[in-house]
Amino acid sequence: MDSLPELYAEWRRGQEGMMTGLAPRRLKTGQALLENVDTAGSRIRDGIDLLKRDTVAREAFGLMNTAMAMANRRREAVIQKKLPGDVDPPTWRPFQLAFVLLNLVGVTDRNSGEREIVDLLFFRPAAARAYLGLAAYAIVLRRLRGSGVLGAGISVIMRYTLRLLTPLVSSARSNSCGPMMTMAGRRLANGRSRLDSGWAAQPHRTIQPRNSSDKDAATTWLKRYQSRPKTKSPVPLKACPWCGEPFKPESFHFTPNRTAPQNLVLKCENAECDFTRDRHLPVLVVDEPIYRRLPAFLIATVDKFASLPWIGKSGAFFGHVDRYDPDKGFFGAYEPGEGRPFGNGHRLDPPDLVN
Repeated sequence: MDSLPELYAEWRRGQEGMMTGLAPRRLKTGQALLENVDTAGSRIRDGIDLLKRDTVAREAFGLMNTAMAMANRRREAVIQKKLPGDVDPPTWRPFQLAFVLLNLVGVTDRNSGEREIVDLLFFRPAAARAYLGLAAYAIVLRRLRGSGVLGAGISVIMRYTLRLLTPLVSSARSNSCGPMMTMAGRRLANGRSRLDSGWAAQPHRTIQPRNSSDKDAATTWLKRYQSRPKTKSPVPLKACPWCGEPFKPESFHFTPNRTAPQNLVLKCENAECDFTRDRHLPVLVVDEPIYRRLPAFLIATVDKFASLPWIGKSGAFFGHVDRYDPDKGFFGAYEPGEGRPFGNGHRLDPPDLVN
């Protein structure tokens, strides 16, 4: 990893050599671009230095790499029809690793001026993996720094138009974030994960058990889907994000039960999957549980975010939470008297990464 800045500097010198003979205006543009390259190179070095001196950041970086490797092997195993252990170990492409490193200081240090910098990354498959790696780092870092429930809360927010959201949430890379963090945490903590966090596919439909005839209620959607499987699924996911097994009507379950539903959970029908039987996928797809459980990774449409100022519970998305109930979730000023205070005036941290 130490060689990356040197190789980047070597590439930069080659680009500078190509500027000989340029017209004045083009030369000025080229010099400005080279200054940006120098800044990026310096940020990459700073990211490496951070990992050398900060043990918590280094642990978070290692856990992120473990989680990404597990998810990549699982995905490739589905594509190649092999066992995950038979798939070649994945590696970062140089630009992917560079993107993660140059953003480490800004994500890690809340007082850093780099938090005001927005780095653009073309959302192609390889680029998406780099962004997902940075998101995983932010989630892990929050869990390692926070004690107990103080490490909870929404860490990453992704906003999309409705047209882009559907293919996004159907992609294995995006959906694997919650499962991969959960499995990495369990493996590294002898079955008891410090990283179990949940992931939200989309603030979707509201569960209204007292009015099951409501066409927008999850109870209505699921009843219709299970009686007529060819109708639209109640969630925008077509297959298990961990093993690739297609979802079926029986993959969806209400908890604690159908007569008094509080949440809609997904269980894979593949008996060999890590998320089957009594272990459901760490994914939330209904409004109320999302406001209450605050998944680490939230994806929603821009119109949904535009409505947040009129939804009192949405303040919890941005860290305005100071009470917790193990059975119900988190509470803020909008719901006084619920849950038990964190103590010492603590609140949850606001999101770390917003796209």
